[in-house]
Amino acid sequence: MRGYTAHFSGYEDETTEASAVGVTDPIALKGKAMENIIFAVDQLTEAEKWAISYKKSELITKCSFNGEECKVDE
Repeated sequence: MRGYTAHFSGYEDETTEASAVGVTDPIALKGKAMENIIFAVDQLTEAEKWAISYKKSELITKCSFNGEECKVDE
């Protein structure tokens, strides 16, 4: 997430809780991690969400539509 660091209360507790009950299944751990990220991002302000988001120019490297080049900035 491009150099942005955020700390959320309760996040570490949930991770520790998953390992404390013996969850070792990679799919379950991935699901729990994804859930934790959703809860963490939900606590961010709109400005913080924009700060960690990608810009169009970072995602789209080349674009064409009906044989014409797209303008990514618009």
